[in-house]
Amino acid sequence: MNLMLVGMPGTGKTAVVESIFGDGMVKILVSTMLEEDVGGLPYREGSAERRTQPKFIRELHEKAASNEKTCLFLDELDKARQEVADTLLTLIQSRKINEWTLPENCQIVAAANPPEFGGGNGISEPMQSRFSIINWLPDPIKWARWCIEKYPHESVVANAVENGEIPIYDRVGFGLDARTTCPRTLEMAILATDCELASKEEKIKGLLTPQAASFFMESHSPEEILARQTLRKQKLGEVLRL
Repeated sequence: MNLMLVGMPGTGKTAVVESIFGDGMVKILVSTMLEEDVGGLPYREGSAERRTQPKFIRELHEKAASNEKTCLFLDELDKARQEVADTLLTLIQSRKINEWTLPENCQIVAAANPPEFGGGNGISEPMQSRFSIINWLPDPIKWARWCIEKYPHESVVANAVENGEIPIYDRVGFGLDARTTCPRTLEMAILATDCELASKEEKIKGLLTPQAASFFMESHSPEEILARQTLRKQKLGEVLRL
């Protein structure tokens, strides 16, 4: 079954597909594609007109040789050019484009933003009818576990998200004054470093909603970091005394 994840930007739609399919996933950014990228480049063979094999189909067959399951991930499907959307519809409907077919073990998954969050016009009703549409919301518990696994030193932030002290998704303001707290901006805040253009505090304020930014900066203050280091040493000492 074809699946379409519809959700706000930065909520981990790509990440969850990668976590399921791993190396078996081939992602194409539909918003940047031309019709020839999907259907292949035209050429003549005698009197017949043919099309070259699209790169993503070749990659899928290469991955199918060593992966139990593969995935064609159509990112930003809502922003497809009309001619690209029409060609993709043929592929999605028949699992074939011209003479080139998808591997048997290939699942088609798409991602899109709602219209109010920058979604385009690439998803027609015939396209929608060929997907099971999932309204995607990030899971704060799963994100917290992922955060601790990838960034062990960020347990305070991970616990705050899991406990609801930092919302997994929040948005305030309008236009360029808008600030969004979501999995993407939270990870960017974790990775923020000082530079001549802006301090770490300015970067975090430019990434997150005020409530989340305030909590984040407090949890990363020198005093809080020292307190956590002291607590870890105390716990280690207790373990060594056992």
